[in-house]
Amino acid sequence: MNCFENDYFYNGSCYTLLERSTFESAQVTCAAIGGYLATIFSAEMNNALISRFSRTSALWFGYKRQTLPCGNFSWVDGSTSTYTNWYSGEPNCEGNYEACGLLNSLGPGTWNDYNCEYSFEAICHYNVNASLGISFIIIFISNSFQFQCLCFVFIFCYSSCGSSYRCDLFFYYPLLIASLFRIHLFI
Repeated sequence: MNCFENDYFYNGSCYTLLERSTFESAQVTCAAIGGYLATIFSAEMNNALISRFSRTSALWFGYKRQTLPCGNFSWVDGSTSTYTNWYSGEPNCEGNYEACGLLNSLGPGTWNDYNCEYSFEAICHYNVNASLGISFIIIFISNSFQFQCLCFVFIFCYSSCGSSYRCDLFFYYPLLIASLFRIHLFI
């Protein structure tokens, strides 16, 4: 398995550090690359992620309350990990609005519940299980416009996070200048 450049490979998965944003924005950004905010399964994994991303004081990860105020936490990717590493007295649901898991904010490797609207960097987890490159030629013929077009479509797909696929489509129409277009699809 190959992670994207500068990303971290740990225990069969890839992890990347996302720029500062709110928890929800971090989830959207992570989903755009086919992933989820990180689920932490063990003390070993917690320590490995802290070691890799230690230059950052606090990080969003994929733990969030199911309901407000002060509901139970669950993993955003649906995992059932029971490991936690809350700082003493946490989670405390201060002010009835602390709904998102924040790593490393009160002590090295410990967790805190925090207001999701604040901006921190985030750890995004993704898998790149297999790559499949496909290319083919499509000929468009339309009788109503008396138009024929020889177009090339190149597709590069790879699976991420198990069951979903990310595909890049490249369209090329030889009669147009600068006619190479790239589209990202998530299917």
